[in-house]
Amino acid sequence: MLELSGGSSSCVVAVQQRGDDPVECRQRVEAGVRTYLAVSPSMPGARLIVVGGASGDISPETITSWCEHGGVVPTVLNTSQNTRHKAESIAGYVRDTGAGSVIQVTSLYHSLRAYLTTRTTLDAIEPDITLMNVASDTTDLDVIAHCVTDEIMLATAAEPRLRFTIDTGALAAATDDPAYRTYLTRRDGEARRIGAYAETGKGHLRTDLSVKDILATYLPPTYP
Repeated sequence: MLELSGGSSSCVVAVQQRGDDPVECRQRVEAGVRTYLAVSPSMPGARLIVVGGASGDISPETITSWCEHGGVVPTVLNTSQNTRHKAESIAGYVRDTGAGSVIQVTSLYHSLRAYLTTRTTLDAIEPDITLMNVASDTTDLDVIAHCVTDEIMLATAAEPRLRFTIDTGALAAATDDPAYRTYLTRRDGEARRIGAYAETGKGHLRTDLSVKDILATYLPPTYP
């Protein structure tokens, strides 16, 4: 059973769908179902929502069918076109339902930017709302730690005005291994999107958090 701190019995499990990749989208939705089933025994008021695009994403009927094996009926909000709009859909749902916590489910590759964007949007409603992360494609916290740390390091290098706090000890794993350099090159594209998407000064996403605090939002693999 999965339990969240904070004492709130009202939790929203929010899946960010990916309309251009049905396989990954289903993986995210099914991770959301597992998370919901893990949370709901201790939070009877928990809800599962799936947020996506106004057009071109997976149909609500298909998403609902992916949840049937868990006996879960999701709320599908197909009204958002990008990460910021998805965050606004989540925040609007939280505001309307009065939920005290959110567990956001997306792929590890996308989770950092999604978290930083949703955190900012929720802060505009109520800073005390708890926001946690579930990576749909891995439950290995070591993998998550390496990926998130690397992405922040690359984003900060690409956009020096970002104000993340990076523990130099966390970067000791950097190596001259060619395979590691190749890995960083692949992640560089998403890191640059974080730098560009931040639109420094406009407040579209949080860029003043520590790596340690961000990593603490990723839930451990305690699914049933």
